[in-house]
Amino acid sequence: MIKFVIKRIIQMIPILIGVSIIVYLMLSFSPGDPARLALGMNAKPEQIEAFNKENGLDQPVVIQYFNYMKKLVTGDFGKSYTTKQSVASMIAVRL
Repeated sequence: MIKFVIKRIIQMIPILIGVSIIVYLMLSFSPGDPARLALGMNAKPEQIEAFNKENGLDQPVVIQYFNYMKKLVTGDFGKSYTTKQSVASMIAVRL
């Protein structure tokens, strides 16, 4: 029984990675600019460029994904664009 559970957990890892890649790509290529959403429609181009550089949005999607996964594995979920609070703490409060 323990072998079965371990085997299922090991099989689940590639599936979770595949799903995370698909979801990340869908969100990356969806319409809308995260900088515009966070800064507002009246944001200046310099502000948008600084926001993109600060959040790594000026890098290729593959690099963005690997940075995202690296932070996710270490427990760093980032900060909310709207409240500027840690996402991990916001999740912990709601759990």
